[in-house]
Amino acid sequence: MKILPFLLFLFLLQPAYAETGYRLWLRYDKIENQHLLNEYRQQLKNLFVDGDSPTLLATQKELLAGLGGLLGEPIPRSSNLKSKGLLIFTTFNSNTFKSLKLAVSKLNLGSEGFMIKTISLNNTKAIVVAAPEEIGVLYGAFHFLRLIQTNASINNLAIEQSPTINLRLLNHWDNLDRTVERGYAGFSIWNWHKLPKYIDPRYEDYDEDRFHEVKMLLDIQHDEAVWWRNACLLYFQQFSKQPIPTGLEKPSKTLDYYTSLEFRYAPGIRLTW
Repeated sequence: MKILPFLLFLFLLQPAYAETGYRLWLRYDKIENQHLLNEYRQQLKNLFVDGDSPTLLATQKELLAGLGGLLGEPIPRSSNLKSKGLLIFTTFNSNTFKSLKLAVSKLNLGSEGFMIKTISLNNTKAIVVAAPEEIGVLYGAFHFLRLIQTNASINNLAIEQSPTINLRLLNHWDNLDRTVERGYAGFSIWNWHKLPKYIDPRYEDYDEDRFHEVKMLLDIQHDEAVWWRNACLLYFQQFSKQPIPTGLEKPSKTLDYYTSLEFRYAPGIRLTW
């Protein structure tokens, strides 16, 4: 009878391979339903991403990782539209989209909207994911991957989506010491004190395109912090009538220049003095 507790002890010593949560929504595990997996493999034989901009390259990278994981095998990249079982990603203004001669029912999808449509191409079915702007193509890619993740049918797709709200805000107060006022439990993923020299791999894993957008906004905030500093120095100097102390960097422009500037991420808003 002593053998059972001993076996239980050995079992508890084994390492646990539990889900860590690192992948968040990016869990591209192989489809378990073998019948459905075979269908997907027959329908998705080649990938064509039309363009090599940073956003479209990020789209292609995500699709190769996502479809490779979900289908259990890599999906080949095609350089043209002649391949069978083609999955096409492009923008409305591209020659590729124009050659397909597709109609869009929603005339105004906005910059972040997209369409996903099953079409007939070269006497076989193909799937097109297209959008007015490249960011919409990226969103369409994530939507398509979600269809596969949720075991949805992709036989006859006719999807058109666009955000109801252009500016979405997450009420998430991220402090400089990485504590979080509101949001999830634990420390922030943003290592503010290490930016921009050290870039955590998670930023790219979770959303490469959005990371570049955040970096751009951080650069803007840095420039505007310098602007605020210089403008305040010159503004209060009007009343003190004193020179700027020795050792303190002097503003490079005049107060009139600083007061004439607009907030770059809020066009039309001027500072009132």
